[in-house]
Amino acid sequence: MEFPPMWETVYYDMSVSWMLLSFMTLEPEQQLQYFEYPPLYLNDKDYDRPTKNVLIALMNALCDYPFINEYDEGSILVKDEQFRNLLRIADDTIYSYESFMISNYWSSLRRTAKELLEEAELGAYPDIPKPIEFDYLVELVDPPEFCD
Repeated sequence: MEFPPMWETVYYDMSVSWMLLSFMTLEPEQQLQYFEYPPLYLNDKDYDRPTKNVLIALMNALCDYPFINEYDEGSILVKDEQFRNLLRIADDTIYSYESFMISNYWSSLRRTAKELLEEAELGAYPDIPKPIEFDYLVELVDPPEFCD
């Protein structure tokens, strides 16, 4: 079965969250293939630009799209709480390229995302767009406006 592109069909948080969690289950080398720009460092002048500083954009997107709204099973709630607790860590080192590739923090986030998807029995999202345009995710959940 072939799925239509995400941006043609998705206008609610659940599928965005599912896509982001699926992305988080990939190994760092695979994840880098979805980034249009390399991760930038804290001293870069475009630090807050979402489409360039993909690590900040990724963390913001993961925080902005709660996965658990669709579920009320105990084991999923526990796993989601672990995932949310990891996202609350405000250490600037998580935004560096080196940290993204090898740190315990990102490894834990990837592992917990995989466990959360397994608990939800959803499997991986079928069509993660390349590149992921994180600033576009905000627009994605707003329904299209129709002309009168």
